[in-house]
Amino acid sequence: MKNILVVDNHPVILQFMKGLLEKQGHEVKTADGALAALTLLEKFTPDVIFVDLVMPYISGDKLCRILRTIPTLRNCYVIILSAVAAEEEVDFKNFGADACIAKGLFDKMGEHVVSVLDRLEEGEGTDLGDKIIGSEDVYQREISKELLSSKKHFEVILNNLSEGILVLTLEGRIINANPTAVTILGTPEEKLLAAQFAALFAGNHKQRVETALAQIETGPQKIDDHDPLFLDDRQITFHMVPVEEDEQQCIIVILHDVTQRKRMELHLQQAQKMKAIATLAGGIAHEFNNALCGITGNIELMQMDLPQDERIIRYADAIRVATERIAHLTNQLLAYGQGGKYYPRIVSLKDFAEDTLSIVRHNIDPAITVKTDFSKSDSAVKVDLTQMQMVLTTLLNNASEGIENGGSITVSTQDVTVDEQITRVHPGVSPGPYVCLTVKDNGVGMDKETQTKI
Repeated sequence: MKNILVVDNHPVILQFMKGLLEKQGHEVKTADGALAALTLLEKFTPDVIFVDLVMPYISGDKLCRILRTIPTLRNCYVIILSAVAAEEEVDFKNFGADACIAKGLFDKMGEHVVSVLDRLEEGEGTDLGDKIIGSEDVYQREISKELLSSKKHFEVILNNLSEGILVLTLEGRIINANPTAVTILGTPEEKLLAAQFAALFAGNHKQRVETALAQIETGPQKIDDHDPLFLDDRQITFHMVPVEEDEQQCIIVILHDVTQRKRMELHLQQAQKMKAIATLAGGIAHEFNNALCGITGNIELMQMDLPQDERIIRYADAIRVATERIAHLTNQLLAYGQGGKYYPRIVSLKDFAEDTLSIVRHNIDPAITVKTDFSKSDSAVKVDLTQMQMVLTTLLNNASEGIENGGSITVSTQDVTVDEQITRVHPGVSPGPYVCLTVKDNGVGMDKETQTKI
């Protein structure tokens, strides 16, 4: 005796198969479709499953693929029982079935069913080959061939659409998905079918899908790209439409992946914003330079008129140092406004670090100790001084912002040799001698959100 499940949407077939198999002493359960079968399989583990190919919602071939993903059915024997076998070649092995019996006259079909089960009992039916059993007992029907041809045309169109298409039951279970929808959702078709559409999403996005499904009776529902759904790292929109035909109701969902477009829009907005800021920075820098020219010019005139007055000279030198610091800042603004043009020159790394510290030290909390540890070998580097100052200034400011209740910042330089192990971690860096500038602090560091913005 075997536990047997028969899946067919035709009640006469279900009644015939149940009576036939129970007479043979088997325990038989029936399901009028794939969804009903999957629900029943949650509590029932059959030894043999008979599956019709043409059924509403989830077709027999797709049901077979789903069955083969269920661990408890790994050793289950799946038999296709379908009239389609008379009209077209059925590659049942391709979608996970073990055998195929053509539907025909009940007496002949019954004989083939009993024969296959008898062979299974005797251990001879584990491999019946790829021949359709009983195909010689049935004849082709032109109407069925035309219907199958129309179905194939529909499937070709559906499978080649650039939009993702889902078909849902009124309860929100997925009963069909074209290849584009499978790609957009990032889940194999076998796992999508019979799953709850809303369950693919999480949090607020899941609630939004559930709300759309609850309101579908009032008319089409839409989530547009102004506020898309998030599924992992993808942004998705959909148009949900209710459909009723031949007393069967379902929901069509048209999916769009707008991830790339939203990223491009964000990049464009960011580029426009940066361009506007750069233009503003360049304008401010030029105005600062104009003012600095007046200050430095008047200092020189004052020193020329009073060359013997030491007090005036001392004050004038202090003013000149201050203006030079402002000039450094305006150069940074100009470099930013010009889009990062470089003017490299050879400078002492130690002198550069000391000069930068003198400029920014007043911006650092007095409770924070700033230490230096410079290499004895005063290495020279070829850099754009303004760009380097922008980098070091930012590092120092960020370090001070991350320190609470006092702490320390250490700026150090040292000569290092880069080997091949380091180049594997940092592509583009060649092995050889380098000088290393390090900014180290004992602050709280960066959280994950901040790290993503580096």
